[in-house]
Amino acid sequence: MTPEAALARIHALGRFGELGLERMERLMARLHHPERAFRAFHVAGTNGKGSVGAHLEALLRPGGRVGFTSSPHLAEVGERVRVDGRPADPGALARWLEVNEGALCDPGGEAVTEFEALTAWAFDAFRAAGVTDAVVEVGLGGRLDATNVLPPPAVAVITPIGLDHMDRLGPTLAAIAGEKAGIIKTGGALVVARQPDPAARVIAAAASRAGVVPRLEGRDFGARRIRVTEHGTRFDLVVGQRRFRDLRTPLLGRHQAHNAAVAAAALDAVDPERLERALAAGALDATVWPGRLEVVADSPPVVLDGAHNPHATRTLARAVGEIWPGRRATLVFGMLEDRDSVRVISPLLPIAERVILTRPPSARARDPESMVGRLPGVALRVEADPWDALTRARELTPGDGLVLVTGSLYLVGAIRARLRSANL
Repeated sequence: MTPEAALARIHALGRFGELGLERMERLMARLHHPERAFRAFHVAGTNGKGSVGAHLEALLRPGGRVGFTSSPHLAEVGERVRVDGRPADPGALARWLEVNEGALCDPGGEAVTEFEALTAWAFDAFRAAGVTDAVVEVGLGGRLDATNVLPPPAVAVITPIGLDHMDRLGPTLAAIAGEKAGIIKTGGALVVARQPDPAARVIAAAASRAGVVPRLEGRDFGARRIRVTEHGTRFDLVVGQRRFRDLRTPLLGRHQAHNAAVAAAALDAVDPERLERALAAGALDATVWPGRLEVVADSPPVVLDGAHNPHATRTLARAVGEIWPGRRATLVFGMLEDRDSVRVISPLLPIAERVILTRPPSARARDPESMVGRLPGVALRVEADPWDALTRARELTPGDGLVLVTGSLYLVGAIRARLRSANL
């Protein structure tokens, strides 16, 4: 089976089935329970899940064999399954399917979904590689997400919660928080990033029911003295009574200091000495998380960021203003059709000189023409092809400006892959 055929087979399973864990539980049984082969750090939330996971992966790596599964991927499906920082090779999914495709046929009823199959592949790959600790990012929600077949994790982590996927998770912050809090289980630790009050109350109630005392950002840990430049983010970390000074993450933005602090608190919850050794060894410097405030070209800077909801674009606008003060941006913007594009792009308009609308490479992409009449007063043009959009943005942006590609991880992934290919 070729890598292309394997990916087509996975896509054919479909993205969504009926929400629930029954299909995934039966699949785990048919695969002889790979989800039980490692200690899990389970990460849910609306924004920052991947960045927290990447920082946690970097902190764990000096002390053992570490897996990390996240979604979606930017360019290659192997990015979803990392072992010791290395993505799975292009043929890994095909080899796994050749052995296990029969297990994907659920005798109990409805066929497994694409995400369930990819999650099963990740867990099985971790078992085969002898992974001792795995960082597992939730796909959607938490309570009924495929990853929640995990036994009680060593640590459940909940990153900031906002309004996203409301058609699947509920119309309010409280409803969404209830779904995210479904990863909290008796017997494991809980680390919680700063939350809006409605979400915080729901999480606190869920923790109380599970008999878990949460470690809260701002009360039990946090980032202090944050300094951000184009070359990284420096901060002091406070965990309990300890202070670790002048730490650095290569990820850009004040929010990345907070994400790193959440990750550090998660490791501290199970092994404080291991955290101290990792920080002393500069483990955070090895954090890799592409497509998030990633600078991929100069003169003018070309910055990629997969912000795709209003909370994320507000954070992005603040970060750009801090890192590149005074620079005006050309936005290359494209979204999927299930998003409120005007609400998502609006926080970025105050830093934008012009907007070029484009179409992410996805069957679910929003037609960029559909946004034209909804952004009055903005210098606007449409380039349906993402590469044409980037080319035109670079032509129009002066050296003291900035090109910002955002709105969809599919768009960011396509542009990033094309730039990397062009530089080979």
